[in-house]
Amino acid sequence: MRQWTKWIVFTMMVFMVAGGQAMAANGACQSIKNSFQIQSQVANGFFERPCQLIVNGEQITISGTVYEASYAGQGLTVDTGQELITVYGFGPQWYWDLLGVDKPDVGETVEIDAVKVTFSDGTEKIIAISVTIGEDIVQLRSENGRPLWRCKGRLS
Repeated sequence: MRQWTKWIVFTMMVFMVAGGQAMAANGACQSIKNSFQIQSQVANGFFERPCQLIVNGEQITISGTVYEASYAGQGLTVDTGQELITVYGFGPQWYWDLLGVDKPDVGETVEIDAVKVTFSDGTEKIIAISVTIGEDIVQLRSENGRPLWRCKGRLS
């Protein structure tokens, strides 16, 4: 009986040591790999590459009055006088605060330069590139389609 106990304890220790090393190695290697990948992507200009959906999208201009402004992922709905159009991609509130401009609100007149994009599932959305509110022009995306509030070099 005592011999079986030794073998069971020995076997459990082997599994625990092997399992612990395997989990520790996977976790450590994964985080090092991800950190290295991110550093190399930044160094190689990954975040400066064009956003192909935006670059290849159909450029449009929408002018009208803000009909609905929910922003929390629901976009901004503009009444053009002929139809209601929902536009997405206005960015986080802190970006607007940093610029010192208020996001468009219901009843305000806006002109939005945007791109109509088609996703892989066939759905279409209109993504804002810039918006003019009165005298204020707010640029939302770079010429390669990347949001100006993301990654390095947000604002100078």
